Amino acid sequence: MIYRNDVLINWKNPQTLDDELVSTEIIDVKNRYFSDNTHRIVKVLYPRGEPKAADIGMYQQLKIFPIPLWSTDGEWRWSKSKRTNKTKTNPSGFVDHHRNIRHQDVFTEKDLEFLWFLSNRCSALNKKVFIEDLEEKAKTKVQEMATDADIKYMLMGKSSPVAKDEKLIRQVADIFGLRDTSKMQINEVKLALYDAILEGEKMGDKFVNFVKFEQITEGNVMRKAAYLARTAINDGMVGYKDHAWWIMSGRSYEEKLLGIKATEAAFRDQVLIDEVVNNANIRDRLFSVMGETNEITIDDLRDLDRPALQRKFKDLTGEFINSKKEEIIEKICAELKIGYVAPT
Repeated sequence: MIYRNDVLINWKNPQTLDDELVSTEIIDVKNRYFSDNTHRIVKVLYPRGEPKAADIGMYQQLKIFPIPLWSTDGEWRWSKSKRTNKTKTNPSGFVDHHRNIRHQDVFTEKDLEFLWFLSNRCSALNKKVFIEDLEEKAKTKVQEMATDADIKYMLMGKSSPVAKDEKLIRQVADIFGLRDTSKMQINEVKLALYDAILEGEKMGDKFVNFVKFEQITEGNVMRKAAYLARTAINDGMVGYKDHAWWIMSGRSYEEKLLGIKATEAAFRDQVLIDEVVNNANIRDRLFSVMGETNEITIDDLRDLDRPALQRKFKDLTGEFINSKKEEIIEKICAELKIGYVAPT
């Protein structure tokens, strides 16, 4: 039974706004856990009550967690029995104040009201106890498997657009900061790069991941910028001190290039590479010191796929264009004053 401020909620036949609110929320809980194509059971997990690895195979009394049956604000309450008259010894009128659960206790549709309370009003949920979400676990696993397959295809697939390009693969490995790749054969580099990207995906690395891999392999422009930034770091053309990257002159820190936040200091190489790729001012200053040109050619544009060209056109003009690839290239050439020549 559900109460708000000691008033019983009639969610099955709503008469008040509170009744309607709870009715809507309970229907959501029912649809989530007890509709078609569900397991029709709910497991509640109490991590600190989980058997330790050393106890697996041995009898162990699982620890109990007492779930308080009132909301933090004191307004809402679930009770398995009807509220009685208040007394001096029982001023609330409720007999039950907690419901004890153990790790992996199972609940069914007959526990719908309690599951509503646990999901919507209980302060212990997602702090001390958790509802097992098999669909979310499966979704996460499917996403991991899909990403793994994408990485394998791009690095090793027979029809991959980049797998046979040894120079490109080695440049990406350098950009991502892999060590000693110059001593490796190309398949060793691919495996090392695969491991690095997969680890980056698992750890949530915002610099080494599959999206970054796709970005720097979709065309020469971005990859050239990233590779030259890594080269500048490795060759000492830029140096790091006082939470900033500097352009070097011999051993002298000549010109400040980019400030680095204290929280980003551990990833300062990748922060600089990202800025060189995405910040035209930083890129131009670094390229100038390195004697490199930042000019984009029509061949560079043709290396990009259609979505990348659409993004580039939007960056230049602020407008989204939904045209064929060659038409977008022609319009970008006009914006950048590059002589356009139709493909033969």
